[in-house]
Amino acid sequence: IDGTITEDCTLPSLQTCNEINKLIQEGYNIVLMTGRGYATIKPVYENCKMNTYVVVFNGSYVFNPTTNDVIKDNSFESNYFNQLVNNKEFMDCIDDIMIEYKEDILAINGHNCYGDQKTSKLDLSFDGNVYCINTKVKDPSMHKIIERIVNNHPIYKYRYWFQLGEIYNTAITKKDGAEA
Repeated sequence: IDGTITEDCTLPSLQTCNEINKLIQEGYNIVLMTGRGYATIKPVYENCKMNTYVVVFNGSYVFNPTTNDVIKDNSFESNYFNQLVNNKEFMDCIDDIMIEYKEDILAINGHNCYGDQKTSKLDLSFDGNVYCINTKVKDPSMHKIIERIVNNHPIYKYRYWFQLGEIYNTAITKKDGAEA
């Protein structure tokens, strides 16, 4: 989605939506693929009047929002989120943590790393499926500390830019989601 049909978290143009609809009417299956979750791409899906599957969280979750049919569900290990929020060194670096859960964006302090969509309060004892963890650090120099903590895990890695960072599963790719 980003850099292909939208720029800077905006909706696709009316012309782009019309072209997508035209292709759907011609029988093509147009699949949205993104590193984000469904909560942040729902407006694109709805504005383009789509009814196909979406590949979200870099391929970790593949489902059809119209039918709720799930064909790939590969969330983080069940206790990984809790391990992080119970790690004092990690939490000392964090200004906010944001996750997407189903159609909700949850954050400790209400910061949405993807723009100004409505954000709900994230309880640190959250035990739902987590596919991606976004961070806002107190200071950009703290990214290296988080990177060291996260990169100790064999499949989770941390990437960052400015004050924002992302913890993701390296064992899953958008290609895996597309194949599903």
